[in-house]
Formats: sequence, structure tokens, C-alpha cells
Amino acid sequence: MRIGILGGSFDPVHNAHLKLALAAMEEAHLDQVWFMPTAVSYHKGHPLSPNEDRVAMLKAAIAPYPRFFVSLIDIERGGNTYTYETLREVKKRCPDCEPYFIVGEDSLLYMDCWQHAEEIFQNAVILSARRPGSYTETSEEKCRELTERFGARIQLLMMEECDISSHHIRELSEKGKDISGLVPAAVAAYIDEHHLYEPQAPVTPDELKKALQKTLKPTRFAHTLGVADTARAMAPHFGVSPEDAYLAGLLHDCAKYLTDEELYNRCQMAGIPISPAEEKSRFLLHAKLGAYYAKERYHVQNLDILNAVRFHTTGRAAMSSLEEIVYIADYIEPGRKEAPHLDKLRKVAFENLDLTVALIAKDTMEYLQTSDRFIDPASEETYRYYQKFLLP
Repeated sequence: MRIGILGGSFDPVHNAHLKLALAAMEEAHLDQVWFMPTAVSYHKGHPLSPNEDRVAMLKAAIAPYPRFFVSLIDIERGGNTYTYETLREVKKRCPDCEPYFIVGEDSLLYMDCWQHAEEIFQNAVILSARRPGSYTETSEEKCRELTERFGARIQLLMMEECDISSHHIRELSEKGKDISGLVPAAVAAYIDEHHLYEPQAPVTPDELKKALQKTLKPTRFAHTLGVADTARAMAPHFGVSPEDAYLAGLLHDCAKYLTDEELYNRCQMAGIPISPAEEKSRFLLHAKLGAYYAKERYHVQNLDILNAVRFHTTGRAAMSSLEEIVYIADYIEPGRKEAPHLDKLRKVAFENLDLTVALIAKDTMEYLQTSDRFIDPASEETYRYYQKFLLP
């Protein structure tokens, strides 16, 4: 029996999911399609809606299609969802099934970066959407590459253009806008009835600390608290909200628990631009991804806070006072022991932000140059701008 497997967070399921499943069933002559919601979406920038809501929406969406089913394999297994593990479980539960793994065209382009990609290609035929006029040549080239490298079996599907995303639907719902036409009527009714995706208040500092303590290593968490406390102490001296400074300090390293490869992959999946410098030094991406998480996961809308998180590592020209405070606090918090001129910096930090940024940028550039480390152009730009504030 040919089984199509369509995984995802389905938060919410929408019409493009159904069109993709229908195209796969028709073109690959599938007997069934299993919609398989993830338990934990490790690359998503927002917390998933409860399992029961996502499953209920899926069941409502596929009710008109007798050969569509909801599979709870990933939810029952729990934890992060990895495709190679999903396929192992499918084989175990249905040894006579021939799995066809259904993906969007964008996913096909980076499938070789997935965990145990060779096992995925060995255990399933890949069905990938191919939208008219979109990525067609790139997809065909990727198919040839994957076939040569992994012996992959890939079939490109032709489906009607359907530019819908769950993220966009959530945004519309938060603003009280109409989502009919984007999701099945039964799903729209469920969202309305259960008040899903209504605006959420920003996370409180106490809630954030609890969340960060679970993800960050103890030393990183201690550093985070030190930065937050230092930023809060500095803020009143420069007319900045202590509450904003404290929250920005807590958030500045909220994505620092990820490996360089995970940072890179999650930025790609979130559509976050990656500079050539960040390609080389992927650890820098924790700042960009942290700002994204601050907005999407912790519901922070204050642009100054988001920018303080975004630029805390490299800085930028003409930073706001809050951005400068977090940039400085990250360098001088009490847990820092080895950076040069810390005693002087800790004194000047409460007197002159521009001068302190200039001194830190200067020390940073000298360290990178003498240790023959890669220098990010953004750090150079910060130093070029702020060096005018250095005392004669």
C-alpha cells in the first residue's frame, strides 16, 4: 500500500496543505495520505498550539476526504520530530507499506542538511511540490544532486499556485481579520470558537527567566542574569526604561543554546537573511535569531528592545541608548573576568555611553586583529562610527 506522509506543525492546517496532499495522491497514485503533526517543532519561532487543538483542526479539515487520515506517531513519540525517526516508526507499524514523504518545494532544497538524510532517502520516495514558474530549474537540479549523492527517489509534483502560510494566518487572526479562503470553513470556525491566535501579552520577566533556565546552560544563564541586572542599573542614568533594559538583557542570548549549524538552519527556515560574514561565523546568527524569537516566541513588540537583542554582539552605527546599554552590559557584566580595561569600562559605562561603546569596540578590534580572528564587517562599521568619541 502506498502511503503518503505529510508532516508539519499544522498550526493551523490550511488549504495549501490539502492541495499538496491531493496533488500527491493523484500524481503518485497513493492509497492514503497520513497527516502527521509534530510534537515539538524545534525550528519554529513560536510555541505550538496544544496538540489537541492542532489535531482537532486537522480532523475537521480532512473530514471530506475518506483517504486522508491523521497519524499521531510523532505526537505519541514526543520530543523533537526528526523525519528519519518518523520513517522508522512507520516501517515498524506498517511493514508492508511503501512510504512517500511529501514536502514543499522549499524543503526539498535543504533536505540533505536534515538529520540522517541518507536514511530518509533510503526509506521513502520523496514527493515535492513544484509550483509553476517557481524554483523549477533549481528543484530539478537539486533532484539530480540528491539522486547522485544518496540514490534518492524523487518525484516533482505539479500543483496550483497557493501562497499560504500558517504564520500569515496566525497574524491575520491576531488582528481579527478574515481568514476564510485560506483555511477550510470548519478550521476557521474552530479557531474562532476556541479563540486561537488572539493577541498575547509580552512574556513577563519571571516567565522569561523560567523559560531561559530550561534552555540555557547554567553558565550562560548566569551571564544572562548579569547582563539584565547591569542593563537595568545603567538605564536610569540615560533616561531609558529600566524595565525595557532588563527585558532586553534577559533576551539578548535567548537563542544561544543552539549549535552553529542549528542557528544557520533555523535562520534559513525562518527566512532570516544571512550575510557572507555570518556564513563564515555562524555563531553571530544567535543575535538575529534571538530577536526573531523575542518577537515570535515571547511576543515582544517594542522595536528598540528587538534591535538591542539584534545588535548586541556586533553593534552598529548610531545605536539607540538602549542598544548601547545592552551592547555594553554584555561586555562588562560582573561575570566577565578576562576582558581588558574592565574596571575603567565599568566606571565610564555609567557616565558616557558613546565613549564606552567606542572603548569596547576598540578593544574588540584589537583582540580580533592580534589573535588573527575573522572580523565581522558589522563590528568594523561600529568601530569606525564610534571611534570619534574616543578621548584624545
